[in-house]
Amino acid sequence: MSFTYNHQKVGILTLSHTDNKNYGAMLQSFALYSIVQNLGCKPYIINWEFNQKMKLSYNDITSQSKSHYLYLCFRRFLGVKLGSVIQKISSIIGEKSFKLFSDQFLPNKTSKVTRENIAELNNDFETFIVGSDQVWRATSPDLYAFFLDFVNDSHRKISYAASFGIDQWNEATDEVTEEVRKLIKRFDSVSVRELSGVDICNSIFDVQAQFVLDPTLLLSMNQYRPIFESESDEDLRDYDFIACMILDPKSSESICRSMSENLSFPAISIRGKDITIFSLTFIRYNSVARWLNYIRNARFIVTDSYHCAIFCILFKKKFAVLAHKKRGTARLESLLTLINLKGRLFNNEEEFIKSKIWNQEIDYNQVERSLDCERQKSLDFITNSLK
Repeated sequence: MSFTYNHQKVGILTLSHTDNKNYGAMLQSFALYSIVQNLGCKPYIINWEFNQKMKLSYNDITSQSKSHYLYLCFRRFLGVKLGSVIQKISSIIGEKSFKLFSDQFLPNKTSKVTRENIAELNNDFETFIVGSDQVWRATSPDLYAFFLDFVNDSHRKISYAASFGIDQWNEATDEVTEEVRKLIKRFDSVSVRELSGVDICNSIFDVQAQFVLDPTLLLSMNQYRPIFESESDEDLRDYDFIACMILDPKSSESICRSMSENLSFPAISIRGKDITIFSLTFIRYNSVARWLNYIRNARFIVTDSYHCAIFCILFKKKFAVLAHKKRGTARLESLLTLINLKGRLFNNEEEFIKSKIWNQEIDYNQVERSLDCERQKSLDFITNSLK
């Protein structure tokens, strides 16, 4: 990409918080940041801090382990001080790798902004991009901010690969829907990451949106090389192993065990190592570079992570994806259907194990042909939107 846009400053609002400890969020932020920079603009990650209040819900109780639920209860009912200490310990253990990545590969950031002062960014930027990732999930407590309600009418508003998270707009009240309809109509250019998102924009908000690829799919392998070569992977190169990137700890343990039994190779959970402090278990997360190198060197990868699946594709690896209904499957279905690999998406572990999909090769020449056309369309969208 060799365009020049007079070095205009572009504010990027995305899910870039390091305390989320999310590899995909970091890498999609890096990808969009790099694309905007390669177009001759000066990208800045908006360092936002919006709704940070903790709320206990039924989902917290049913989806979390008992120890984690007790931790939430401690924070809510038995003392803010204890909760703050435990949270700080967890943050120190888990966040360090992601903060190092952010400092190195996303150097341009705004000062921290809140809902109270974010409108001041209109003095610094005339162009704002929201996306990628699930920035438009209706249940977000900061939904209106991610529809750029704070941006002046005269300033340019772009969405790149924004995601609604699920394939229907059925989680919002009529009042919220009406407000979002007003906000999205203020955008100069709208693109979404799923085909279902195109339908939502059209049928619910009466807005024409373009389907585009996740920004991580737009960079070449050489553009990721500075990341994965920042740490040695020598210990992994001659080591036969299966990589598991499953977010639920119990499922991860079960799948790792099943994969080891079926393939006779060790299975490694590539998020990191468990550490127990005061009977609470935290994860010492691998660095982003180490995470990528596990994917690059694995014999086979099984995951329920959208971005892990993307990097399996970029590294041309054999893989399988397990659907997680609560987190939404629209993004996985959209991607895998596009490249004719939907047969690698499974509803549960039993279905996956029965398939023995690890014995089937992937025609990556065909995959690349499918992606190349969409890559050009996606690059054209962001190029024209920034002109």
